[in-house]
Amino acid sequence: MKRKLICLLLAVTLLLSGCSAGAAQSAASEVEAASASASLAAESEASGSAEPAPEESAPAPEESADPDGSESASAVLPEQTEAASSDLAPEEAADSSDLTPEEEAEPLVFTEVSETVWATANVNIRTGPSTETDIVAVLSAGNSVTRTGYQESWSQVDYEGTVCYISTAYLTTEEPVQPTETTATGHIVAIDPGHQAKGNSDLEPIGPGATEQKAKASTGTSGVSTGVAESTLTLTVSLQLRDALEAEGYQVVMTRESQDVNISNAERAQIATDAGAEIFIRIHANGSEKSSANGIVTLSPSSANPYVSSLYEDSYRLSKLLVNELCAATGAKNLGVQTSDTMSGINWSTMPVSIVELGFMTNPTEDELLNSADYQAKLVEGMVNAVNAYFGA
Repeated sequence: MKRKLICLLLAVTLLLSGCSAGAAQSAASEVEAASASASLAAESEASGSAEPAPEESAPAPEESADPDGSESASAVLPEQTEAASSDLAPEEAADSSDLTPEEEAEPLVFTEVSETVWATANVNIRTGPSTETDIVAVLSAGNSVTRTGYQESWSQVDYEGTVCYISTAYLTTEEPVQPTETTATGHIVAIDPGHQAKGNSDLEPIGPGATEQKAKASTGTSGVSTGVAESTLTLTVSLQLRDALEAEGYQVVMTRESQDVNISNAERAQIATDAGAEIFIRIHANGSEKSSANGIVTLSPSSANPYVSSLYEDSYRLSKLLVNELCAATGAKNLGVQTSDTMSGINWSTMPVSIVELGFMTNPTEDELLNSADYQAKLVEGMVNAVNAYFGA
């Protein structure tokens, strides 16, 4: 009995020392065999038999469920599992540690001020101190705003009760000299800066009583070189044109003075009608699949227009003056006047109307020109000359 206990302890020791399941089983079997032999021998001695007991062969160890022993070899204790897992962690972190984190830009520090500043040119009012932020509106040259914070690159301003930002380079604390007061001409001009920041795909009739419908508004094209949206360009030029015409003594009504609007083409024509405008100038920019396309063109209704044929002659005269004076002021290629009867903004008009395509934003050279201050000034000069000529001023 003592020998049997010793053998059993030996088997347990082997098992705890990390031997395989098969080896432990084999040891246990050998122990059982040895114990059996010892018992037989003892019985034989006790019975007085002279013949030794036949030796029994030890039973074959049980085969592992995994023939090549990999299952047994891969078995590890819980603490070994934790160690293996921790060994993998540094390798996973190595991928991210190799990446250099992008340095965060330090926040701009503004000096608190409270002063009136004026725009030295048409400048964007933005939601944040970066050209990557949204444009809220355009502050026209000569117009003022209250500055609440100063920094070398950006100024914090109060725009309609909201904290906004304007490039400091385009602001001055010196009030501009007001132009000499001019005698009002008594004429009313409506200006429509084409498109808007977000389009409106809802449909409306292309003219009074029409069954054909078109989207209420679209975003237009954009500069192939500058990336400037057509709606931004047209608003910038239109605001300059407004100021220039007002300086000439005209009363001007704008269909929009911000990007954040939702006004359909028919509604824009209605704004001009409600204001009693005598002419309606719609400012746009062109686009083409051919990057070489360039020049200025104007559009007016044809004599066969089913909605505004009565406006044909005056609209054509206005369009002809506009394209000629624009090209004379800028040196751009003169593409003449084209007639169109599919434009909702034309078909809903109740006064002489012209669409001015200032140039091709799909042409890299012309796109750069259209977005330069000097060229914009020439465009405005040409249109003012055309309006003066139209009214015989």
